Amino acid sequence: MKAFPISHDGQAALGPDVPLAATQAQAEQLSGAKIRLTSQELRSCFASPEEAEAALPGLYGDPRFELIWREGGYRVMVRFWQPIPPAPVARGVRLAAKAPLGVVLTAAEAEALLDRTAELIEAPYGSYATEARALQAKAKLCTPLAARIEQSGERWQLLLTYWRPDPHAFGERDRDVLAKRAQMPLRSRAPQASPYIGLFERLASENPAIILAEEGDGRAEGT
Repeated sequence: MKAFPISHDGQAALGPDVPLAATQAQAEQLSGAKIRLTSQELRSCFASPEEAEAALPGLYGDPRFELIWREGGYRVMVRFWQPIPPAPVARGVRLAAKAPLGVVLTAAEAEALLDRTAELIEAPYGSYATEARALQAKAKLCTPLAARIEQSGERWQLLLTYWRPDPHAFGERDRDVLAKRAQMPLRSRAPQASPYIGLFERLASENPAIILAEEGDGRAEGT
């Protein structure tokens, strides 16, 4: 069975004493934290696959590594189990980045702040021309550990993990509002139009009982 290192960082995941786990449950038991399987590009760039394998023995056949070609060189992606850091709580990604309601680790804590069911999501925060600019933007977030940078095409995406209200679940407040609305009488915003009026017809202004067709002909209702 494939086993991956448990680490907060891809480079640190290469250490000789880093614990390994084959499953998420095993990784969470060893780390004592919520875990996700993620991948990160190592900063080294290699001129050839042989040079990469010399730096990382066992590169081929090791499930931790993936060799890719990007920007004129060979680069290595490393997979590892990453403890999920505390995440901001907010109703949108912009608020999560700058003014969250709080920073918590569990869904129960997030739901106490939101007063409704919460879900943990990862959402795009910004797109940048260079990795350096993405790193600068990440450093300005109130919770940089909850963010990561990913290359997409020729640009760098800053992704932020945060707790938000679950749009598919009702909290107690939502149930109260729904119950009140269910007991209110149904009222339309405008009087219902006559069912006899067709798509290309209209009521005569001088006599609403007469329906005028597009050609100007008139006929009585129901005829």
